Amino acid sequence: MIHLVYPHLNKISAPNVIGHKLIEFLSKSSAVRAYNWDEFRTIIPEPGDVLIGHVCPAPFTVMKRALKEEGWFKKIIMQPYNEDVRQIGFLDAYIDDCDAFLAITGKYWFERVASTQFAHWLPKMIHLDLAVDKEHFPYLKTTFNGEGKRKFLYIGNDRAGKNLDYLEEIFEKLPTIEIHTIGKVPSTRRFINHGYLNFKEKSNKELLNTFDFMITVGNADANPTTVLESMSWGLIPVCTPTSGYVNEQGIVNVPLGDAQAARDIIESLNAMPQSGLIQLQIEGQKALRDNYNWPVFLNKVKAQIEIKGAQVLSGEVCRAGAVIKGDISQLCKYFIKAILKNAERIWAKARN
Repeated sequence: MIHLVYPHLNKISAPNVIGHKLIEFLSKSSAVRAYNWDEFRTIIPEPGDVLIGHVCPAPFTVMKRALKEEGWFKKIIMQPYNEDVRQIGFLDAYIDDCDAFLAITGKYWFERVASTQFAHWLPKMIHLDLAVDKEHFPYLKTTFNGEGKRKFLYIGNDRAGKNLDYLEEIFEKLPTIEIHTIGKVPSTRRFINHGYLNFKEKSNKELLNTFDFMITVGNADANPTTVLESMSWGLIPVCTPTSGYVNEQGIVNVPLGDAQAARDIIESLNAMPQSGLIQLQIEGQKALRDNYNWPVFLNKVKAQIEIKGAQVLSGEVCRAGAVIKGDISQLCKYFIKAILKNAERIWAKARN
């Protein structure tokens, strides 16, 4: 049996879409039991069982406890990776317990692992790109606004790693270019905020079609799905390398920490002939077909499940060096959220 620890509601957005797609796919060839990542419970493996999932930062949660159990055929950690110790430092205590770490991350982050404090994780790491379902994010953009009249869009939240202060700084230097936001984003002088929107609704799809570019300038973002989703719609993604995507087909990079240079690139996109934008669209659609799709993602996960033993290089054993500590305040926040979520589940079962 495969024991999958991952958010898995039937939704089209990450992280739930990852868990849901895996259940559908893996169930075709094996029994699968799914768990929420923040559950307080113990899994006792039977011979041949595989554990795969996302470690929650909160203490006593299911993946943390299961990784310490003996008797698994294989134990795989699968979750986002970047270099922010506050986000992933707590994983250092569990890397020795797993056979492989499927790192959901962009090329930028994975190519740097060997030169970071996480280098001792590398023997067990496998790079896993995200995916998008084009049926859920249909192609919308058939024409662009005219030169000098292009519009930019940010989709997401205001988490620290999203670096929204820098986004605002860039567009303060571009007073004639509109920057719109969708999601949990504070209202500012430059942002035109639309709040949360359901992209299944026709009016919201029509709104999306008025934009030309989706921009995100994270400084510690593994590989946001909004880049792929917007590309699937036909918008052109613009992002910092520290959003995970670097030197990718159909994606334009702007530098981190240099608002003037970023401004110049955006100005050039605003003035680019339609033919140049169409070429970027074509390249983006090819990247989705070749790499950023669910068959590629799911088959890569399945292949790792079926390989016996640790994913190591040249017989090396991955051992933690100096202990990497996570952000205590973040761990406490997740612990409180996990307690509340588990209490909700218990109450719901009691009512039923």
